[in-house]
Amino acid sequence: MKTPERLKLAALVLSVFSFSQAATLRESIEADYQENLKDLFIHFHQNPELSFV
Repeated sequence: MKTPERLKLAALVLSVFSFSQAATLRESIEADYQENLKDLFIHFHQNPELSFV
């Protein structure tokens, strides 16, 4: 296998790996937001004066 072909293969493998990791990260962030951050986000936006403390 020549070097350019190896580079193409490596790029393909890395892009597939990155895509699957991005989906996992996106799901993890969404779960964390729903479980921990959503209520806090809403509270601070309903009470903006708390941002100035």
